[in-house]
Amino acid sequence: RVMVPPAVRERARRPLRRGGARVVKDTTEMAEKKGGRFAILHGIRGGLVVWLVLAVVVLLLPILLNRANTFLLIEMIILALFALSFNLLLGYLGLLSFGHSAFYGLGAYALALLLLKAGLPFIPSLILAPLISALGAGVIGFFCVRRAQIYFAMLTFAFGVILYRLVFQWYSLTRGDDGLVGVPIPLAIKSTTTFAYLAAAIFLVCALLMYLIVNSPFGYVLRAIRESPAGWPEGDAVL
Repeated sequence: RVMVPPAVRERARRPLRRGGARVVKDTTEMAEKKGGRFAILHGIRGGLVVWLVLAVVVLLLPILLNRANTFLLIEMIILALFALSFNLLLGYLGLLSFGHSAFYGLGAYALALLLLKAGLPFIPSLILAPLISALGAGVIGFFCVRRAQIYFAMLTFAFGVILYRLVFQWYSLTRGDDGLVGVPIPLAIKSTTTFAYLAAAIFLVCALLMYLIVNSPFGYVLRAIRESPAGWPEGDAVL
């Protein structure tokens, strides 16, 4: 048995000095900062790899596929863009929208009507169409975001039905269930392959913007709202 002097035993029982505690704290914070930097660098590298692979796949597919499969690819790109916007609302904010396709259709009809009725060139129409859709979404969202949970879902469903009936009954403007025929398309994108590249370019730009949004302070606020719904009274607004 080893005999420990009483003075040494008493010193061992004393709490760690402030200086030592400060050293331990500083060392811990430094390690956390370094770990955070490594995590950020790893996330950036992983994101760049995903983006490069996605860009290569999108560039090669229109060349390798035939006309029918290229047209199917265009449909997939359009629906993928629709899914990105829906995921921002449901996946990051936790709000289920039954009327999300209304804004999808509003942008499509806006582009077609600007080309057919207003006679605008394709590029200005392509820029104005999403702005018109965003304006419609802002008006509808003004009423919907004042409610949450099932109330939000039912409000979005109601507005979706209203726009659906408006499109199918305003025959003089939208041609109802016959649809808009003869929409002028520029010769530069009449080719299925060229149109696929245009759709892919728009998708990549929108996907990059979505990535920046969800990784911004605003995106973290959306996650916080989704993870803490109990703090909001039932039916009250979350934004």
